[in-house]
Amino acid sequence: MKLPPQQINMLLEKIGFTVIDDNKKKYIWQYKNGEPLFVNMEAVSGTSAVVIHPHWMSQVSELQAIPGVIPGADYVHHSNMNVFPKRLNRGIKPIPYGLPITLEDESSLLGLLGVLYPSLETKQVDSLPPASVSDTPPQESQFISHSELLAWFEQHTGQVLTWEQLQQAPGTVTISAKGIYKPKELVYALSISQRLDSPYSDQKPVYQENGSWHYSYAQEESPRGDSASLFTNLGLKKCMDDGVPVAVLVQLSKKPKITTYRMLGLAKVISWKDGFFTLESTTLAEDGIKASPTAEDPSSYSPTGVEDNRERTLREITKRQGQGAFRSGLLTAYEGRCAITGSSVKQVLEAAHITPFLGPETNHIGNGLLLRSDLHTLWDRGLIYLCEDLKLQLKPSLETSEYFDLAGKKIRARTGDAPGLSMGAVRAHREWCSSID
Repeated sequence: MKLPPQQINMLLEKIGFTVIDDNKKKYIWQYKNGEPLFVNMEAVSGTSAVVIHPHWMSQVSELQAIPGVIPGADYVHHSNMNVFPKRLNRGIKPIPYGLPITLEDESSLLGLLGVLYPSLETKQVDSLPPASVSDTPPQESQFISHSELLAWFEQHTGQVLTWEQLQQAPGTVTISAKGIYKPKELVYALSISQRLDSPYSDQKPVYQENGSWHYSYAQEESPRGDSASLFTNLGLKKCMDDGVPVAVLVQLSKKPKITTYRMLGLAKVISWKDGFFTLESTTLAEDGIKASPTAEDPSSYSPTGVEDNRERTLREITKRQGQGAFRSGLLTAYEGRCAITGSSVKQVLEAAHITPFLGPETNHIGNGLLLRSDLHTLWDRGLIYLCEDLKLQLKPSLETSEYFDLAGKKIRARTGDAPGLSMGAVRAHREWCSSID
């Protein structure tokens, strides 16, 4: 039994190593300012899965003394190992080279790291629980529930987050080693991410008129041909079977730039066929993940009744915000920010209809704006409107108010994949505003 590259990556990430370069063939890791560590993703059997700096050949006996560490008898050469020095091999141009290492298990990797990186805290390494080749590392916090993590994703729907910001979530929400993240303690997958250099043919989300979207995501493939039994794919299938939503992230940029992801939102898995999962956008409210209690007899007073009233108020706010696909689509279209002010406080952002709500057919994303709650009220009362150039105008009654500074401000542009704003609806609203006092 040898340690495969995927498991090596997961352990390195948990210990605190940082990815400095990666593609479908390699992961290059670094701990603080130490020398780089190369993981060969094509070494699926685990043989020579790790390559280290060639200067270690002079200390190979020290490496051989580590239980389970098997250094190669000779150097390996590959253009992918561009962090290592070059030398002539068989060609006419120098090529990067390094010392290949085969690892028997997790403890051999930890032993190797202790020698390569003396500054790596021994307690930190020794305290790591053993990882399983068929599962992902446990979350940093064992007290964050699945529904709380899904709620965190929903709170950031539409926003663009850096990798560092993702690490500030209440628990582990995605990992760089795999596109499908299934926490060890869950039977469900928690998130999927579309990477810029992914070897899979994931499709772009396709938006519907009401703001919902569909998404085709390629299953994880196994070199052994048993993809249907991979724990990651089974985690998504379990979401499909039980109607549990999964979070969807799309990578926008990667190193050497700042790594960023767009939080597309939550989705339910509706099918798994021909190597692809089909997903459809959803919300926690739609899926009933967190139900509100029913209020008791309002004629009597009790502390429970007070709490129920709070829950009733929250339900009314949720209704006002515009449940479901319409609001989710607008959150994505405006990257989780108010179209006028840029506010990203999700609790006060509401799905506003440009022309009034007259049934489900008016829940067209082209007939919507994502507005801060107070601006939504002003919009519905005809006190603010948009000109043909999409700049905000105020009615005279607001000219001496705190909203005066917003006059003439152009609304935010939508993301490129989202359906466009209906100028017909904007004109109709403006004409209605002009017709009232």
